[in-house]
Amino acid sequence: MDWAAHAAFMDGLFEQRFAAFAGPLEGTREALLILRASSTSEVEERLAPDPWTTNGLLVTKQITPWQIRLGTLEH
Repeated sequence: MDWAAHAAFMDGLFEQRFAAFAGPLEGTREALLILRASSTSEVEERLAPDPWTTNGLLVTKQITPWQIRLGTLEH
């Protein structure tokens, strides 16, 4: 499963300020990531090296742009 490698990868995305929020969705095997990205391809490229992605444990099902109306995710 290599939890440590996946956790280190995600910590890196957070430290780089690419990942704003990330975590599992309660009662499911799914997770929600709120990312700072300019395009769908940027999201795909940045998540591709995750050890859980490369070994097939984690599959991106949906990438949806989100327009924030209240609050901010300032860099």
